[in-house]
Amino acid sequence: DIPIGVELNDMVLYFSPLVHQNFLITGDMGSGIKTFIKSFVISLIFRMKDNFGLILCDFYNEFEDLKYLPNLFYPVNKKVEGLDDIFDELTVELEKRLNIINEYGTDNYLNLNKTLINKKMEEVKPIFVIINNLDELRKKNYNLHNKALYFLKFGYKVGIHLIMINRSYGIDSSILSNTKTKLLFKTANPDLSYEVISSANGCSLIGNGDALFVHELNIYHLQLPFISDGDFHRVISKFVLN
Repeated sequence: DIPIGVELNDMVLYFSPLVHQNFLITGDMGSGIKTFIKSFVISLIFRMKDNFGLILCDFYNEFEDLKYLPNLFYPVNKKVEGLDDIFDELTVELEKRLNIINEYGTDNYLNLNKTLINKKMEEVKPIFVIINNLDELRKKNYNLHNKALYFLKFGYKVGIHLIMINRSYGIDSSILSNTKTKLLFKTANPDLSYEVISSANGCSLIGNGDALFVHELNIYHLQLPFISDGDFHRVISKFVLN
């Protein structure tokens, strides 16, 4: 489980892969989304070391700092069209993993890994696909939503998790209904807040990592990490590049 942030009563909330499955992250520029993604990736590294893969589709060029990570499966993808090929390759990987899961009589990749460890075989590494930003998919290639939907429904069982960033009103309803877990950061747009949590409470958040964590019908008020770029670079240089 990956630590996310601290609730108001000091309880730490975690991202549990098979429970939370995927992430839809929404909020205005400057609300803390970019910093949260960086801190989430660092948490993955501390928890899992090199035992995971990362795919970064950065259409807004906000995560230049992550391009040096050894966990990247591909170079950072900066064009919407490139996501089409990535989804096609991931579809092949998903089907291969499903066959292995069925072969060993398990129901998900975590249980499969327990079996593989007992047999002293290589584990299946989870893959986290960060898509920044869904707005660009709507503008340039709406059909990619259908491919994203396929992974939202089936990917988490084989260890393929989508982390989707959105900053404007108009999220596809099928994406919303098939994403169990959402993070809402501060937004000045009440329509965007209503779209995610059915209320305007997102407009009352104060920014700097103040967020609402939504899982199915449960909503938690969280403080997420909000670190400086300098601190992030020090962590990366000390614990990642070395």
